Amino acid sequence: MTNKIYIGILLFTALTGIIFYLLYRKKKAELAEARRLYQAVHGLTRFADIMDVIVEELKAKGIDVLTYLMKKRKDHTLTNDDITIPITEYSSAVSAFFTQQPCSLNTRRLKGADKELFDKYGHVSFLPVNLGHGTPCWKTHGCNNKECKCRTLDARECWLVSDKAIPGGQMETYPDKAKRCMSCQSFSPVGVFIVRGGDISGKTRFVNETFSGILRASLLFENEAKRASLDALTGLANRRTLEAALISRYELAARYAHPLSVCMFDIDHFKQFNDTYGHQIGDVILRELATFVVSHVRKVDLVARYGGEEFTIVFPETDKNTARDVVEKIRREVESYGFAGDKKITISMGIASYPVDDSISAEDLVGKADKALYAAKENRNKVVTYSKKAEGLAKKKNNANGR
Repeated sequence: MTNKIYIGILLFTALTGIIFYLLYRKKKAELAEARRLYQAVHGLTRFADIMDVIVEELKAKGIDVLTYLMKKRKDHTLTNDDITIPITEYSSAVSAFFTQQPCSLNTRRLKGADKELFDKYGHVSFLPVNLGHGTPCWKTHGCNNKECKCRTLDARECWLVSDKAIPGGQMETYPDKAKRCMSCQSFSPVGVFIVRGGDISGKTRFVNETFSGILRASLLFENEAKRASLDALTGLANRRTLEAALISRYELAARYAHPLSVCMFDIDHFKQFNDTYGHQIGDVILRELATFVVSHVRKVDLVARYGGEEFTIVFPETDKNTARDVVEKIRREVESYGFAGDKKITISMGIASYPVDDSISAEDLVGKADKALYAAKENRNKVVTYSKKAEGLAKKKNNANGR
């Protein structure tokens, strides 16, 4: 009997030792993987770069990642370069995005976005990505409604609750809820991976527990960096961003002997306009003019607020005559457009170009465009290209101001 007890104790001890050893090996493997992942993302701040690391990790685990769709708050879509899915439209990708549960393409209901995805990729699955827990909905919106179904939720999934209370009323429809949630700080989903093959059931937890904090930090960093580069009122590039971009584009133009044009323009009699209508209406005019000009130039062109009511447009790969044609069209359309409802403004514009205007630096090119603007403001509501005559008028005006 005693021997049996000893044998039992020995077997129990051995079994316990094996279990602890296996747990130790598992923990050691997890730490090694965590260390490797840390090294993989160390120094990365761009959201897209971290997403690329996640793609490689999923591939290493047997998941064939075809692409991923990211949340685009401004137009309420999941999108990449090839696909755009409105979040108010039914699709398996949107379902995975909102519920934060992996799912397969619903081939029994192939229409709209699902049909497009099936035609492009065949049978695929969707792996959601989120940023981890954020601020609860009621805290974000300062809501004091104690009966709100989201009030006591530990999980930050308030967007899943039906008839969710918000300050000012109820959201009764899914599209209303979806649009509201897309810009909310409590809304943590950021996208979905489109994948094929492998067991995806456990991979959602791997992605979202391992990378959610890193993704949140990278998005915060990118948003802060973006805000620092933009003008707060108009949303255009600010002067610091303009100067850095212009130096880079000027150096490229000089290296490859390509044309580069710069337009400086401002609103005529803007001080008088502010005195008449008030600075709030003046701010509306500045914002609307910024949007108007951006819509009339190419994506490669840079529109920036230089300061006050003065703006700059940088036209890469554009000679002086072409730039003049573009800004002349803008000037004419601004003159006939009703800003802030029905108010009319005019703008004066000056253009300088490399290499025809013999500029020696990006700063010199901007200076010559500014001198052309001075000449344009002699008569106002006019486009003037840089010339020796324009420079003479600018010098004459500066001397007059100096006296």
